[in-house]
Amino acid sequence: MSEDLAGLDALAQAELVRRAELSAAELVEAAVERIERLNPQLNAVITPLYEGARQAARTLASAGGAGGPFAGVPFLMKDLMAHTAGDRYCAGMAVLKELDYRPDHDTELAARFRASGLITLGKTNTPEWGSVPTTEPLAFGPTHNPWDLSRSPSGSSGGSAAAVASGMVPMAASGARTCCSGWPVSSKGPARGPGDVHRCGPARSPTDPGGVGPVQPGLAPPTVDTVTEAAPARPSSVSMVDSWRMVRIWSRSDGSRRWMVPMSSKITRSPTSQACP
Repeated sequence: MSEDLAGLDALAQAELVRRAELSAAELVEAAVERIERLNPQLNAVITPLYEGARQAARTLASAGGAGGPFAGVPFLMKDLMAHTAGDRYCAGMAVLKELDYRPDHDTELAARFRASGLITLGKTNTPEWGSVPTTEPLAFGPTHNPWDLSRSPSGSSGGSAAAVASGMVPMAASGARTCCSGWPVSSKGPARGPGDVHRCGPARSPTDPGGVGPVQPGLAPPTVDTVTEAAPARPSSVSMVDSWRMVRIWSRSDGSRRWMVPMSSKITRSPTSQACP
């Protein structure tokens, strides 16, 4: 069942919960199984929050499954810009990891994730303050590209990109900061189409310390996926419909702030069977 669910986007998984064909708890456990199996090689998830996710699934069940458009869908949060009360927040920084820093409140963005019905299973890896276009912080080590474990999934949302591309979850939080907001969408995802040279190169290679460079053409199969680019936040997701719906949630004004409407581009999605040879 876990592999079958890995091929469904977030709205399709939410529909299974709405129709009572599967419970949120079953979706959560299937996603946990995929994370536990794939993460040792990818290092995409740095802070598991499984018990909180299981409790959220039970709460949803006790409410009769009522919730937002993504009610019951497993989700991963980028460990930068958005944080949740009581959960470790590091922003890629070793000092915050050593301090075991835990904020006492949810950010607005985290609150919107929860209100949409998403169930957060953990936090994804990111470079220090999201300041470089590779995901290899000293605090947690490098995240690896599901297409080629010797390469980087770029950054600063490399953990989220690798998690979605490998099928861990159908949606994960991403973001655009500093230099990264100008990188092509293909630098955010693990690969694009054959012939596209704007892909992710080896992490910390002697000749390319920045870790971003071309990949040999023809690496990616034709399966289509999407990543939506925006600032200050955007989702990495399995489908354009998921991204569009989430951006609508983010872009609702509360009178004090407004999120930018994103651009979008298609990328290819790596099959789970090829994510970790």
